[in-house]
Amino acid sequence: MSSVPSLRRLLAVSALVVTFSVSACGTDSPSSEESDAPSPTPTASLEAEGPSCASVWVDGAGLPRDYDGCVDGESFVTKDALGCSSGQTMVRFDDHYYAVLGGTISQTDAVLDDDNGYRDAVASCRG
Repeated sequence: MSSVPSLRRLLAVSALVVTFSVSACGTDSPSSEESDAPSPTPTASLEAEGPSCASVWVDGAGLPRDYDGCVDGESFVTKDALGCSSGQTMVRFDDHYYAVLGGTISQTDAVLDDDNGYRDAVASCRG
């Protein structure tokens, strides 16, 4: 029976050691040695790749079936897709353009949610 209290004590001490070890692993502030080290600098910059948004999103042009996004300035803009009940995918851009993949691009004067043509297209898409 004397082994039960010893086992409990051993487990309690082990739990404290593990808790202390885990809490001491990381600190929010760097040590003085770490703060003096220079920051690593990137060796190469990543450039956005793909067609320019200005060349893709043209009122009356066709939206490529394989469209996955475009480059606006230095940023890649992923496609903003809306699934249709027919299996088609409607894509929106810049809150003024929309088209189904492989279809004709429409540009709106108002923001998409305020445009009757866009709302009708979404209603048709969602069926």
